[in-house]
Amino acid sequence: MDAKITVEFLAKLERTLDPKEWNLLENVLLRKAFDLVCDPTDWRAPIAKDVEMAYVDFEPGVITRAVAHMTATLCNHREVRPGVVRFEAEGYRMGPAGDH
Repeated sequence: MDAKITVEFLAKLERTLDPKEWNLLENVLLRKAFDLVCDPTDWRAPIAKDVEMAYVDFEPGVITRAVAHMTATLCNHREVRPGVVRFEAEGYRMGPAGDH
């Protein structure tokens, strides 16, 4: 996949769209990015996921933003081997908004 949704692209959309339209679009895009790294059976769980970036529509910064948006926790990412990025976060349950 050559074209990716970038943080810069999201910022441009936010500047050009009506705030209500932006909120709807942002939620859809960030949910899609979050779903790449969260546990599908427990989205509140800690996140530790390796992603082959060639097969996804988002750059790592957007996925990191999505995790922060959905969990209220800091997400770190690093390349673990060429083309593969590891995303790690405490997850919603352990964060300030969680049910711990």
